[in-house]
Amino acid sequence: MQNGILNLDEIKSYWPEVMIVRGVTESAVGIASQKAIFHYRGNFYLAPEDDQGHEAVGWFWRLLSDAGLKTSLVSKSASIIWAKLIFSSVMNPLPVITRQGYDILKRDKIIWGLVRQAVGEGRAVARALGVRLAFDPLRLIHRVRDGDLAGIAHRGSIFQDLSAGKPTELDFITGALIRQARLVGIKTPALDSILFRAKSAGA
Repeated sequence: MQNGILNLDEIKSYWPEVMIVRGVTESAVGIASQKAIFHYRGNFYLAPEDDQGHEAVGWFWRLLSDAGLKTSLVSKSASIIWAKLIFSSVMNPLPVITRQGYDILKRDKIIWGLVRQAVGEGRAVARALGVRLAFDPLRLIHRVRDGDLAGIAHRGSIFQDLSAGKPTELDFITGALIRQARLVGIKTPALDSILFRAKSAGA
């Protein structure tokens, strides 16, 4: 299941015979304490590959729905991949840049302004490519800012990889969005700043 990265061709090159379900999730799981796991409940979005109909992924939609997960089928896979890409491009590097959790969105007006501008740049790139987003990335970021992830030890995958001394996905997420912006002539000063700061911090 592809989740918000523009790497479908690469996936197909490794597994040419495997059916790929294109989808993203707003859900997250984090550690609330040594004895408790926090589940942040969000929507699931699924879409078929561009040359297939909904019947190709209907079985997976039924599986998730029967498990009690709120799941939507979307006709255009780009609409969900791009919505999650914009969210991840902005949010995943933040803990690396700030060395703090996502509560900084509430406390730091400069960081909050940078995030809002970066999301706007991502939306502009999607519009230029003719992509209509399945959900608003900023709406999801507002939920994080308002405390939906408060109290859990969650700083994103890029921070976790960096802390473990592993290669990060920074160039495949934020970098990919910026490269797409260059192709359509969209300027991205906020995204450029996020990428530069994250790389300067070691990502």
